[in-house]
Amino acid sequence: MPVPAQLREAIREEYARSEALLEEERFAQAAEVLGEIIEPAALAVAYARITGPT
Repeated sequence: MPVPAQLREAIREEYARSEALLEEERFAQAAEVLGEIIEPAALAVAYARITGPT
């Protein structure tokens, strides 16, 4: 199932942000950043599964 380009880019940006925070040992903030993108990504995947291929 293809991932919309905008969502894919948002995931990459947030992942990079979380990596930078982890390098600074800011673990709670890194977890928050990942949490901010995981929920919308999961919802997008669930919606794609419900609606099927387009």
